[in-house]
Amino acid sequence: MKQTIILILITFFKITVFSQAIEEKKVDELFKHWNLWTAPGCAIGVIKNDKVVLTKCYGMANLDNNIHIDYNTKFSIGSLTKQFTAYCIAILIYQDKLDLNDDIRKYLPDFPFLKDTLKIKHLIYHTNGLDDLSEMIKTSGYSYDDVINEQMIKEMIYSQKDLRFKPGEKFEYSNSGYYLLTEIIEKVTKLKINEFARRFIFNPLGMNDTYFDSNPGKVSNNLSFSYSQNIFGEYQKHYLNTTPIGSGNVISTLHDLLLWEQNFYNDKLYEGKLNNLILRRGILNKGDTLNYCFGLRIGKHKKYKSVIFHFGDFNSFISVIVKYPEKGLTVILLSNDELARAYFDNYSMADKVAEVFLDKDSNPKVPENRFKPIESEESIKKYIGNYKSKNGITAISYDEGNLKISHSWGNWYYSIFPESDSIFIDPRDFEYVHKFKIDENKNVIGLWTTHTGYMEKVRIDSIYSLSDDYNGSYYSKELNSVYQLFLSNGKIYCKINNKASDELIMTGKDMFRLKNNVIKAIHNDFGKFERLVVNNRYSFIKFK
Repeated sequence: MKQTIILILITFFKITVFSQAIEEKKVDELFKHWNLWTAPGCAIGVIKNDKVVLTKCYGMANLDNNIHIDYNTKFSIGSLTKQFTAYCIAILIYQDKLDLNDDIRKYLPDFPFLKDTLKIKHLIYHTNGLDDLSEMIKTSGYSYDDVINEQMIKEMIYSQKDLRFKPGEKFEYSNSGYYLLTEIIEKVTKLKINEFARRFIFNPLGMNDTYFDSNPGKVSNNLSFSYSQNIFGEYQKHYLNTTPIGSGNVISTLHDLLLWEQNFYNDKLYEGKLNNLILRRGILNKGDTLNYCFGLRIGKHKKYKSVIFHFGDFNSFISVIVKYPEKGLTVILLSNDELARAYFDNYSMADKVAEVFLDKDSNPKVPENRFKPIESEESIKKYIGNYKSKNGITAISYDEGNLKISHSWGNWYYSIFPESDSIFIDPRDFEYVHKFKIDENKNVIGLWTTHTGYMEKVRIDSIYSLSDDYNGSYYSKELNSVYQLFLSNGKIYCKINNKASDELIMTGKDMFRLKNNVIKAIHNDFGKFERLVVNNRYSFIKFK
């Protein structure tokens, strides 16, 4: 009898090991794009029924020093930060130190007076009407590679004179709200948020390499760099110089996030008493229930009933955690490669990993990266220009090693990468194709895209003209920023604050594009230009 039991156990063990080997092989195939010594990569973790069933790491954490990604590599997790900030709020509610319906001025009396009451719940559920911090940063001429400290962020958020809409009226994602939640946590506890989280979350769970990063310049062992790729196939390294406190500044590892996710199912910290609160969905004034709770999104799934998830995207660090609660499964994906956005988002990489563990007969695939680098800067000049369709003007421009596409009728501004001499793809969605029409003299004369149809290449100055009246300096009190416009050699340029000047792309009558920013020049009743409206929100008044 004893021998029979031992034989059964050995057989079960062999079957389990064989099954795990098959699952691991399928996951390796999904992530083969990153299984290289010459490229950034990613880390993957899977939890099933409260047990870690897979950890895999691919690619490089640091290309300069040939350091591989491993279980303890530190990543910036972007907006996954919000679930930790929200959990800190949940702890304080549990401790009866604040309430979701509290007016934020109870804790932040210096916050500007607005005609509508802002409550903590409006910050948690993104129903606050505040301008988004990311939008303010780009409108002020900064990028996340720039040094933007906590004081600068506070001044931007506190400079708002009104709200975009009445609090509770609708959902509109805003990083600003989670910065204010951090301020509230620190006022109530008299501790910095990192110290509070360390005492009440990180240390109790053994998350020893997780922290809110308020000092990006400090040395941190095992911290990865993030990378983006230009049109020539070269990698650009990015730095964590910005501190979006509470909304996107947590640093963590695969090891630590697996501990965090295991706690979701058993709640060792508060014995299940917080789960109902953190999964409580927001409700709008008119009674509609949101698909957003405490730093988490809740959605329906066509195959696995429901999902609880959130994405993180910060300066080429891409991350996602997806829970499939009815299946007891969680998938964690962390990457330092900007290209991962296409795979994690549009191609639902977490779903494909889940499929490996929930459907033994499945063999999920992802599209190949069809990017073929261009050899020289000279060879891309023929694509640059303006293309006209019934919708308006589409502009192709060159910006720091990348071909960028933007439209006069929307806020899109993204890179396109060549698959061949005439076909370019969107790295966020490989199915979005851009086909250039090239004549017998090898000149580009038109462009067809999946969404716009065919567009003829045109000279913009044959349609719209530049006016000397654009020249001048324009000031936004709200952002404390100056846009200086000037014409030179038939082109128009803009200098923001102390930044280097950039050429403006004309996309319509009195309409321009400056990288991520859409600019419209507004004239007065006498035909003179008196102000700029940037991103349909911020007004810059011309100096007299």
